[in-house]
Amino acid sequence: MLAIDLGSDVLPALALGTEPPEPETMNAPPRSPKEPLFTRSVLGRILFLGGIQALGVTTAFFWKIHTAGIPYAAFTADNPIYREALTMTQAGIVVSQVFNGLTVRSDRLSIRRLGVLSNPRLLAAQALAITAMCAISYAPPLQQIFNTAPLSPLDWAILTGFGAVLLAADETRKALVRAHAKRRKENT
Repeated sequence: MLAIDLGSDVLPALALGTEPPEPETMNAPPRSPKEPLFTRSVLGRILFLGGIQALGVTTAFFWKIHTAGIPYAAFTADNPIYREALTMTQAGIVVSQVFNGLTVRSDRLSIRRLGVLSNPRLLAAQALAITAMCAISYAPPLQQIFNTAPLSPLDWAILTGFGAVLLAADETRKALVRAHAKRRKENT
């Protein structure tokens, strides 16, 4: 799990470091040196996005168990469905990190305004993460090492759907932030 999580985080995080600054960055006043790195809004966004990701991968895990039609007591480490559920969870983390990477590029600008293709390094890093997850899921030698199983197209569609929910939720949050800022500006 750690290898997959690190693999889907490190390169995209480095690629996010190459993201150009937002257009209004130089118009904003400087941040106070006394302001903590993790402000209330930063922590709120971490909890918001992390909560959606956690809910998505947990739901995927239990969906896989439920659709197997076996009792929870029979769901043990030697059960092949267990490997599928673990793989679904791991792939869910990777897929949700792809969507998370797209949305965290800006705290308030829409992905439509930023452009999905405007950071090719991020897209390449995310493609590499998905490729690695596919290799871990489908290549028999890697299945043995990582205790994984192949995922069906439906599994991938469900995971992509959860990722889209994450993106839509943060796009909604950003729209509300922009609307609030606009109202404050009009009232001053």
